Amino acid sequence: MKGSKAKDIFDIAREERWFESGGFWKVQTDEEIERRWGETRSELLHKCKKRHRETVKQSRRRLGKSASRVNPMVVQI
Repeated sequence: MKGSKAKDIFDIAREERWFESGGFWKVQTDEEIERRWGETRSELLHKCKKRHRETVKQSRRRLGKSASRVNPMVVQI
């Protein structure tokens, strides 16, 4: 390994061609970003809520149906 230097993040970025895909900086105007967010927001929100519902269902199934009916404010001894 004599003569070779350790790779830094910029070497890796060049090898992976990250800079050609736009990099880590803003390439759109604020108006374009807001327009795109407005177009995709409802779809993303729907997906997020659906995943949450599915996760809650799976948790209830794992714990059993009776566990979902237990009042967390009541301590059972």
